[in-house]
Amino acid sequence: MIDFWAALLFLVVAFLAALLAVYNYRQAREIRSLRELVGRAIVMQERARREAKAKEIAFDRDAALAWLSKTVAGMPLTEVTQVYPDLRAVEVTGPDGRALITATPPEIVRRAFKVQKAKGAAGRLATFARSPFLSPGKVQAAGQGEGMEWFDLEAAAVGAALGVEWGEPVKLWALLAK
Repeated sequence: MIDFWAALLFLVVAFLAALLAVYNYRQAREIRSLRELVGRAIVMQERARREAKAKEIAFDRDAALAWLSKTVAGMPLTEVTQVYPDLRAVEVTGPDGRALITATPPEIVRRAFKVQKAKGAAGRLATFARSPFLSPGKVQAAGQGEGMEWFDLEAAAVGAALGVEWGEPVKLWALLAK
């Protein structure tokens, strides 16, 4: 008789364990789908917020230079000297000197112009290769971080105002001439 009750108890426990496993699986599946749903809602909300902010950000040429002065270069900038679309860069001047503002990392900029100079390329690339930006006095970087939530959108608007296509960079470099 004890064997009967032990077997019955074992079957009841096995049934409850299987039932619990099935319901845990269903609950986990529902939680995953809810997490995906909430994640998509957050992404849509963030996208709408960024699109609204992008519509309200607008820079004229002077405001763009002021933004670059304050955010990236750390020196007053007054005029755009030249735009280098192939490097996603703009050369600017101010009372304290010249700077090259670029969305391309400085190592790549230097390497590109050393290669161009070694090949004897003519034109503006060779002129730029002889410029002081090939070995700049100081390199400053600014990017998205604390207090710079809209950096990429503002940088894109500044680039458009200055005639250079940066896209939406997360970082800009200022190569300051010696």
